[in-house]
Amino acid sequence: MFESTSTEVPINVKRRETDYSQYVEFIGTAHFSKTSIMEVMERVRELKPDAVALELCPLRYYSLQRVCLSCPKRGNCDRKCEFIISTDHLANKDTDIWLIDMEEPEIHARIRSMATEREVRNWLRASRYVRSNELEGLQLWEEGRKEEAMHIFDSNTEIMRRTFPSLWNVLIEQRNALMAARIHYIIKTYLDKGLKNFKILVVTGAAHVPGLKEMLRNPELSFETMRKYRIKPTPPFRIRRVRVD
Repeated sequence: MFESTSTEVPINVKRRETDYSQYVEFIGTAHFSKTSIMEVMERVRELKPDAVALELCPLRYYSLQRVCLSCPKRGNCDRKCEFIISTDHLANKDTDIWLIDMEEPEIHARIRSMATEREVRNWLRASRYVRSNELEGLQLWEEGRKEEAMHIFDSNTEIMRRTFPSLWNVLIEQRNALMAARIHYIIKTYLDKGLKNFKILVVTGAAHVPGLKEMLRNPELSFETMRKYRIKPTPPFRIRRVRVD
């Protein structure tokens, strides 16, 4: 059972002078890969985190949940995404699950407001090559050749940045800023409760990890970016798992 809780109170922009990365462990994934799923399952079991933060918004989270619930392979499927599998492995655990990503309608609206016709044309020409690269990168990732896979994924991100800068700006820079601010919020929530030795497991696509780490080490950077792009500093969406004995 789940009890979903959220609030419209903006994130408090008064930050502590601290390195927030000390409270966080990242798992950078290749979405929907078997290797990423196994890594997330193993790390959840080993770390036993106090909280898990996922690169999802409520719309995408519940959409993925519905797909799994209605799947005829439910219970023995090895193709669940790494986000859903992480929550499955927290069954009956007193662990908060936080959804930290920008809401999907806002992502689409921001891209539409910034995109130019020239960018769209350039991206249409480049996208076939990018998709082919993505498939090659996923295969390498599954084979455990992560450095080679990340080289391909980084190359694709750079192609996006050059050919469709508006898309790159929203999908990477703006989302990183909001996700980092929401991780700050989660950490502050536990610090304000007097907790000290806690660990938050953050599960995101591998492309987001370097930027998020930088913004956790330099918290003001995420808030500067949000002010620049007029991103409302709203808290993450928390899913409190109700323990079932």
